[in-house]
Amino acid sequence: TFTLAELRLGGMVVQRLPGQQLMPDMIRADAIRLQGFAAPDPEASIAFRQLDIEEYGPGRPTRLALSGLDIGMPRNREADRVRLGRLLARGLDAATLLRAAVEHQPPPLAAGRQALEMEDLQVGAGGRTIVSVASARASGEQDAQGSGTGSLAIRGIRVEPMPGLDE
Repeated sequence: TFTLAELRLGGMVVQRLPGQQLMPDMIRADAIRLQGFAAPDPEASIAFRQLDIEEYGPGRPTRLALSGLDIGMPRNREADRVRLGRLLARGLDAATLLRAAVEHQPPPLAAGRQALEMEDLQVGAGGRTIVSVASARASGEQDAQGSGTGSLAIRGIRVEPMPGLDE
C-alpha cells in the first residue's frame, strides 16, 4: 500500500494494442508530477517529497527531478537508511531505456547530451550517517557511433566507521 498527496498528468497518451503487454515505451507524457509519496513497509519503506517527469516517451530527452527521497531498510545491518536531497537527470530517452531494462536487453546507444546531478546524499546505519556526499555532477555528449566526452565532479565526500566497527 502507498499514499500519494497529489498526482498531475499532462499530455499523456498510452498506445497499446489489445492483447499486448504494456511496455514503458508505449506511454508518452508531457508532464507527470507526484507529490507526497510514501510506501511504508517493515522490510523497506520509501518516500519522497516530489517527482517531476517531463518529455517522457520514446525518442524524447526526458527530464526527471526527484526531491526529498528517504529509503528505510530497518533489517539491513550495513546501511538502514538512504536519504537524497535532490536528483536531476536530463537528456536520456527514459522510455527506451526502461523498455530495454524490462526486456533484459542492453540499452541502445543514445546520441546527444545527458546530465545527472545529485545533492545531499546520506547513507545511515544505527541512527547515524556513515557515508555522505554533498554533491555530484556528471555530464556527457555522445555521437551516434558511441564516441563522446564527459565530465564528473564529486564534492564533500565523508565516510565514517560503521556502527560496531568503531568500538
